Amino acid sequence: MVVFDYQKRFPRGAFLHLKGAFGACGITAVLGPSGSGKTTLARLLAGIAAPDAGSCVVNGTVFDDVSRSIRLRPEERGLGYVFQNHRLFACMSVRENILYPMRYGGRTPLRPLDELVQTLRIKPLLDRRPSTLSGGEAQRVSLARALCSAQRMLILDEPAASLDPELRGELVECVDAVARSARFPILYITHTAREALRLAPAALYLKAGRVVESGPTREILERRGYLMEAL
Repeated sequence: MVVFDYQKRFPRGAFLHLKGAFGACGITAVLGPSGSGKTTLARLLAGIAAPDAGSCVVNGTVFDDVSRSIRLRPEERGLGYVFQNHRLFACMSVRENILYPMRYGGRTPLRPLDELVQTLRIKPLLDRRPSTLSGGEAQRVSLARALCSAQRMLILDEPAASLDPELRGELVECVDAVARSARFPILYITHTAREALRLAPAALYLKAGRVVESGPTREILERRGYLMEAL
């Protein structure tokens, strides 16, 4: 179980109080309008941003507790993170990018590398450079690298946002395949109701810096008027 209660102040008076929980494994969608705090939640969980107050516990491991001066560094959290843009190392091959968390971060992948490469359909890409990849290929490689980092959680921040519908569908299929065997929580941030319904049994709905609703994805989409868009 992931339980979080974060407070964060920003310049010009913006204030977020993100409090909620989601399951110990499987995919949870994070929904809400732009500016509601979805990416800030991801950055706080990943340790990229620091809370002003609050705490977070991931399956028994304390990530943050401001009152006790506990804040794990990003590399100590055992997270994989996939951004909207792939952020691959241009000077490395696809193979070297994927192996980076193991060679330089001491991570041990939870799935055999050969199996991961097969699941994500990237074996023919291993000796290529990121500059030669399509958007969909690059995001699949990013997902593979993140899975080599993920020990306690995987965060995907709108990973398909920049892809055309066909490539978006391919990436969603890959995420779905990965999630079936994952033994850690996966947080999937999206603006797309169809992706949320396809991938995530449960969801958090954020608005104006608050978690205003959590529960089954279908029910949240229906209450928010997005269900027809997802079908």
